[in-house]
Amino acid sequence: MSTAGSEGSGGMVKVAEIERIRWRHFREGVSVRGLAREFQRSRRTIRRALADPGPWEYRRQRRRPCPVLDPVAKVIEGWLEQDQLAPRKQRHTAHRIYERLVAEYGFRGGESSVRRWAREHRPKPRGTLTLPLAHDPGVDAQFDFGEAQVRLAGELVKLQLFCGRLAHSTRDVVWAYRRQTRAAWLEGHVHAFASWGGVPERGWYDNPSQLGRLREGTFVACEEFLGLQSAYGFRAHYCNPGAGWEKGLVGYMRRNYLTPVPAFANLEELNRWLGQRARRRRRGTARGRPARWARSWPRSVRCWGHCRSGSSWPAQCTR
Repeated sequence: MSTAGSEGSGGMVKVAEIERIRWRHFREGVSVRGLAREFQRSRRTIRRALADPGPWEYRRQRRRPCPVLDPVAKVIEGWLEQDQLAPRKQRHTAHRIYERLVAEYGFRGGESSVRRWAREHRPKPRGTLTLPLAHDPGVDAQFDFGEAQVRLAGELVKLQLFCGRLAHSTRDVVWAYRRQTRAAWLEGHVHAFASWGGVPERGWYDNPSQLGRLREGTFVACEEFLGLQSAYGFRAHYCNPGAGWEKGLVGYMRRNYLTPVPAFANLEELNRWLGQRARRRRRGTARGRPARWARSWPRSVRCWGHCRSGSSWPAQCTR
């Protein structure tokens, strides 16, 4: 590695060596030429030590080669370029890039290398302050709807995605609908509970108008949604108006499930594929061992309590 102030076999100049150089010159009167010969450093480095007591900052002047990542670097660059034309919420995350490299190119490197490469090369937005959310097993789930683009029968269409996620184990449910209606919201919950095999204690929501309305700053749920909560034994928590970031985990699904924009024959085929992809993710591994969502799942199951098996909810809604 070539750095400012490093010479030949001497390597980097450390503070202890700088101190000895300065002592020999200022206290004992040794010349720059004598110091260069004694410490096996260039005169330029000796003069810098006399002018700057350190510690010095070193910067890498040549990029370190990456024999595993370099062969696919152009591929990643191409994906990031395509992202500029893709819907903003369906662009590649570092995790999705890693998944595609493994599946499509037999990539054998680590996900951390891909994350580091993406962090260094993708355009950097303005920094914002975020705080991580922590959740107990089996307590919280997050539900939301989001728009996504998909090709159905060769035509690019906009669909509404019901997204559910257990906050502790991050176990996902994603289901596509033509429209975001009250019936779709209720049916999406039933599908999520059946997929998880249980019901969490609390669901987080961004005040969806399909499930109720805001009255004097407080969200009031509709009767159908209250009936769903009663049947399945969970409570709803509504985020502060305009503060959807409080949920924190749902929006990521569009990028990891529908990037790049996929193509299917019809909506039923898309939903079958989404279910299969969610099941594959649950069996995922990280660094040769079960991924976090697989390791934390047993703790969530133990916390289902009496609602673990779910219940039958015959209510009908056509809105």
